[in-house]
Amino acid sequence: MKKLCLLLAACFAVAACNKIKDQAVGTLAANMDNHTIRNEFVTSCAQEGLNILPAAGQENAESLCGCLYDETKKMYADETEFFKAILDLGLNTDKDDHPYYQKIAQVSAQCVKRVVQ
Repeated sequence: MKKLCLLLAACFAVAACNKIKDQAVGTLAANMDNHTIRNEFVTSCAQEGLNILPAAGQENAESLCGCLYDETKKMYADETEFFKAILDLGLNTDKDDHPYYQKIAQVSAQCVKRVVQ
């Protein structure tokens, strides 16, 4: 019985933490500035890309990353939902399967084509 009580307490604690995290993410997302977030995304994304493929060049890397940001953002119902996804990505340990990355994958070919032309 003691083990069951401890297990239930742990489950309730995790549920409470998730609720607090969701509330905090919602509050932060509602107060984020698109211009600042976009600039941070493009800068970080371009730097990561240039670390992998330096020959791409700064301008191409920034254009590609800007396209990825803009096109992925369009896939969300509104700006707050988009920012929630970005914040959740930062808090999530399993980033490879995150829905945000799946959306980026959907628009990546379109963005690469746009930058190359």
